[in-house]
Amino acid sequence: MSSQHPADGTDDHTVQQENELEALASIFGDDFQDLRSKDPWKVKRPPQVHLCLRPNGLNNGQECYVTVDLQVQCPPTYPDA
Repeated sequence: MSSQHPADGTDDHTVQQENELEALASIFGDDFQDLRSKDPWKVKRPPQVHLCLRPNGLNNGQECYVTVDLQVQCPPTYPDA
């Protein structure tokens, strides 16, 4: 990866983080939340996400008796740290 900063002021970490969040949102759909969007202060922060994990095959309207709520907070230098 290049160590130069793009013209819009973002750095390589921010670009990689946003790409990974986009991929997670695509994979998990409604079971994915970017918790940063709930922050009233609109400042740049590293990813903080909530995922609701369900057994494979039980997320299409079938009754599900177990889920795991996973909350992940990444360091500012993620994915390098």
